[in-house]
Amino acid sequence: NTLEKADKGQIKIDDVTKDFTVKDRQNTRDLILKTAMVFQGHALFDNMTVLQNVIEGLIRVKKMDREAATKIGLSTLDRVGLSDRANYYPVQLSGGQQQRAGIARAMAMQPELLLFDKPTSALDPELVGEVLSAMKELAQEGHTMIVVTHEM
Repeated sequence: NTLEKADKGQIKIDDVTKDFTVKDRQNTRDLILKTAMVFQGHALFDNMTVLQNVIEGLIRVKKMDREAATKIGLSTLDRVGLSDRANYYPVQLSGGQQQRAGIARAMAMQPELLLFDKPTSALDPELVGEVLSAMKELAQEGHTMIVVTHEM
């Protein structure tokens, strides 16, 4: 996802191979579009509703019109059990709900690979189950995920 700069090695996702010894902006962009990341601290924009957080990437990165993005956003929020929270702001959600909103944002981009950075470590113990349940559902649907976790 280029949050960290690599100076050697390769990553291949489907038909895109990124060789980090070669500067190639288009190839890097193609690779980024095949991945989405769910962060430990949710990384939601506080000044946007949950739905706005979910559709922002669809509009800005994928250049989708707002109506189509909203349809995908609402559907994705429904999949993670947050359709009733679409117009809430992150501060109005529990930690588990915020993390599920982060998962919905990542899923809305329809990535080939989901990257999870300690998705449950910032949560109260009683909220961990709802996030793990959402992740298990993604796995059962056949989504490819790389998960960095302390969860046992």
